[in-house]
Formats: sequence, structure tokens, C-alpha cells
Amino acid sequence: SAPRDSTTHFALAGFDHHLTEQLSINVLGGPSFRSFKEDGNTINPYTQVKVTYQGGNHSLSWITTYGVEQPSQTLAAGATTLRTGLNFTYNLTSRLKLKAGGYYHHEENQGVGGAPVTTSAGSQDSLNFTLGLNYTINKHFAWHVDYEHTTEGSFGGASGFSRNRYFGGVTYTY
Repeated sequence: SAPRDSTTHFALAGFDHHLTEQLSINVLGGPSFRSFKEDGNTINPYTQVKVTYQGGNHSLSWITTYGVEQPSQTLAAGATTLRTGLNFTYNLTSRLKLKAGGYYHHEENQGVGGAPVTTSAGSQDSLNFTLGLNYTINKHFAWHVDYEHTTEGSFGGASGFSRNRYFGGVTYTY
């Protein structure tokens, strides 16, 4: 809904390079084109860097993105956002896999109350930690249990929050 009702397109270029047999890097970058339904257009940079280490029974990846996204605040028109995080997987056995992750997100909200502008409407930080366990029953079925902790900072008059979430489920692959 206004003032955030918009369409965004990306024109990205990049490269994927194996530094060693186990270590690789992927880089993407280019402009994002955002057209607001109410009024105005913006062109903003977008960048993504991912570094992955793939061992025999484990992997570690670090991903960072920077760009303008849909804001989390209802009155902001856009949010310049930095996201960075680590993902770790470890195969405990041939059927049992452990997953863990940690992520940081910083957002500078912009353009409160109207068409997109470059003034800051405040910033917000959040941290997210995940832990999960996957068990492959057979080639069709697997189950998982996951835990997620999120801490989000306050913004303006809204207070921040901290929450714990638990997930469980079964996956069928055909």
C-alpha cells in the first residue's frame, strides 16, 4: 500500500570462481530499478558476495548483501539494508545432518510519509541464530527439528523484541 506500493527489477552481473578445490567465491552486483505506484522512481545499487568452503562432511558459507529493500516500517518508502551471515552444516552420519547459522541485519529506513526521498527515518538492527537437525529416513522421507532465536532492536516509538521459535516436520521427496 502507499507509499510503498512499488515494483523492483534488478540488472545483475557477476562471477563465480573456485579459489581452491574446497573454497569458492560468488559475486553479483548491479542496479535495482524501483518504480513507485504513487509517484517516483529510484535506481539503487545492489551487491551480493558469497564465500563457501566445502569439506568432506561439512560446509561453511558466508553471505553478505547490500541494497535497498522493502522497509519493515509501515511509513518508510525504502530501506538501505546490509545483511550478513554464516551458515554451517555438518554431516554427523550419512543420514543425520546438523545445521547452524548466525545472521546480522542493519536497516536504514528512508522516505517517511511520501514519495521516495534520501532522508533517514531511523535505523534498526536485528540478530538471528538458527540450529537444526535433519534425519533422512529413506530416499523419500526425512524429518527435521529446528530452533530459531531472533532479537530485533527498537525503532522510533516501537519497542524491540526477542523471540524463540521451534519447528518440526516431515519432508517427502518424489
